[in-house]
Amino acid sequence: SPAVVYVEIEFYKRYEVEDGIFLTPIPANHSIECCGYLIQNDQGAVLFSGDTFKNSKLWDFINKQESIKALIIDVSFPNRLAKIAQDSKHLTPRFLHEELQQLHNEDLKIYVNHLKPFYRDEIIGELKEVGIFEDQILKDGEHISLKNGLLQRSALRYTTQQKIQKLNKIGT
Repeated sequence: SPAVVYVEIEFYKRYEVEDGIFLTPIPANHSIECCGYLIQNDQGAVLFSGDTFKNSKLWDFINKQESIKALIIDVSFPNRLAKIAQDSKHLTPRFLHEELQQLHNEDLKIYVNHLKPFYRDEIIGELKEVGIFEDQILKDGEHISLKNGLLQRSALRYTTQQKIQKLNKIGT
């Protein structure tokens, strides 16, 4: 039997990926067709936006789902590169701030990912200006609880070499 089986997915269709763990693909607004995912169990859910730009469908979906405890959203460029962000369909801190005005759930925890490394410090400073702080920026090895949306920081940090070795073991 094959090691990997590709399955075409449909937006808004719920897929059970493990016992009691479900993924629901949500349309993203990006330069190529892609999606984010609602990751859900019987205790709660986290929504991962995937690569996305301004996306009213995302906020409509979030506002209708009381089970969502946290959102992981893409912020790739600093505000001064808004044109590049818009053309490549990624968010800046300012664009994210504008988008968050559509959110009705004030208890939703917001986490940011996909910062372009070259602009990381600049983006972090601009996120602070709109009320998103460094502890809301995700790092490798962290976990978010589906039950309450709280971030669980890992004390274990891998070096680049360790990450490569771990990736090389996959499929062997």
